[in-house]
Amino acid sequence: MNISYPLFRSWRKLCLLLVLFIQLPMPINVSAQTQNIPEIESPVALLFNTASGQVLFEQDSDVTMDVGSISKLLTLYILRQSIEAGDLNWDTSVAISDYAYEVSQDYDVANVPLRQDKLYHVEELYEAVVINLAHGAAIALAEEIAGSEADFVKLMEAQLEAWELEDFNLINATGLTSEYDPAVIGSEDEGHTNQLTAEAVGVISYYLLKDYPDILEVSSIPQQVFQKGTTDEFLMTNYNKMLPDGSFAYPDIDGLSTGSSFGGGYNVAVTAEREDFRLMAIVLGAKTDDDRFNSASQLLEYGFGYFRSDHLIQADQAATHISEIPIVGANESSVALVYEETLDLTVPIGQNNVSLAYNFVPIESYFDDQGRLVSPVEARTQVGAVEVTLRDAALQYLPNVRGNQAQVYVAETIEEAPWYTNSWNNISNGLYDTMESIRVFFTDLFN
Repeated sequence: MNISYPLFRSWRKLCLLLVLFIQLPMPINVSAQTQNIPEIESPVALLFNTASGQVLFEQDSDVTMDVGSISKLLTLYILRQSIEAGDLNWDTSVAISDYAYEVSQDYDVANVPLRQDKLYHVEELYEAVVINLAHGAAIALAEEIAGSEADFVKLMEAQLEAWELEDFNLINATGLTSEYDPAVIGSEDEGHTNQLTAEAVGVISYYLLKDYPDILEVSSIPQQVFQKGTTDEFLMTNYNKMLPDGSFAYPDIDGLSTGSSFGGGYNVAVTAEREDFRLMAIVLGAKTDDDRFNSASQLLEYGFGYFRSDHLIQADQAATHISEIPIVGANESSVALVYEETLDLTVPIGQNNVSLAYNFVPIESYFDDQGRLVSPVEARTQVGAVEVTLRDAALQYLPNVRGNQAQVYVAETIEEAPWYTNSWNNISNGLYDTMESIRVFFTDLFN
């Protein structure tokens, strides 16, 4: 028994490693003073940190609204996915269908002139949609990707469902109304447009900026000439009046989209960044064009004026906020983990002394029922996440955006130990369990 005692002592140390939940005091808070919260005249509003999806302000953000051209953000996301998948590229030539052509000739709605006797590159149609909200260009891209606009709408719906969103009604790829007919004057003001909640618009914007941040290089352009150097030259003007030199110019604005409908009012999804702190303000259902931009400015003033963003976790650094993870079936007794991504927390400026908790959330398929990582495991395998919570306050995030979690991975490959090592470990573990049971029995007997 004396030979095995060090093994028992080592095993008891390993048992302590199963405590994967610790709390650390941090000099931050998350509760804004109520007197600072803005009063937004627009019926629906949302403000969040784009790095994490953490919500700083919301007003009926779960109410479904007509969003008009803002729904093109989803169209653009699916386009970028198609390019990333290699289904098409920026230089892919796109033919213009009869319907896309008819819509493009209607200048009562946002458009650039398209022709059927030539082909257009994906990139120039993409720029026309981002800058000018061009409806005909959006239809041409949707048809190129899915074969028809109707089939493209199915892709849009599938993407929203993949993000676990439920409250939406999509009609088309553009945000034009259900009764729109390019041959009928005034039809753009009849019926409903695509309907989304501000939360859904927030989720779309969050992933668009997360996965394809270079969209801001185009959405920040106030004016650009379509088909420059040809007889079809057309000056595209960005509808986002909060860009520099716009009538509602706001510092550091570089995107993202606007939209409106006759019955649904005026909408905007706008983003700005200051000192590595990016916010997104969404306003839906404003009564006037001025109201939507004024409301968005109020939200951003509130966000930048009263909050800051702290990096709690840095990508590619050791996950020191949690204990080492015990391993079974390997030569090593435990493994250190590394953060896969950076994690931010947005907190009010100047408020201190709030305790944070760091909780390890394992991917169960990699662990046994005792919480031990089962070898072998390849290097850079994600085995779980670190979740940050607050002891005395709740953090609010966009729906199904786990902005308070940072994935963690195994830094080095964990090889499986030889059979004789595993056999000895099983024997020693069994002996320890027996001795522990005896100890507990006599402790209970004499107490």
